[in-house]
Amino acid sequence: YSSDQITFTWKNPAKGAFSGVILVGKTGSYPANINDGTRYYKGFGNNQAANGVSSATIGGFVSGTAYYFRAFSYAIKNGAEWVHPTSHTAA
Repeated sequence: YSSDQITFTWKNPAKGAFSGVILVGKTGSYPANINDGTRYYKGFGNNQAANGVSSATIGGFVSGTAYYFRAFSYAIKNGAEWVHPTSHTAA
């Protein structure tokens, strides 16, 4: 355990376009979208396999501060980034 690091874990989709996740966080309330807060992470984590469980550990948080996060999946196709409109929350 750590007071300044968080490990995020997610399950990759079994099929379909998927390049990774964007983890957005802030204090005070959940981010409303990918531009509302700080982008703490963007990538596929430690496992790119379809239907695989992946994770990423992010540091630099202030101990004793409540952070609120949303995870957005994204895909890159034909040079464009497509962010899925559905997100998931974590605190």
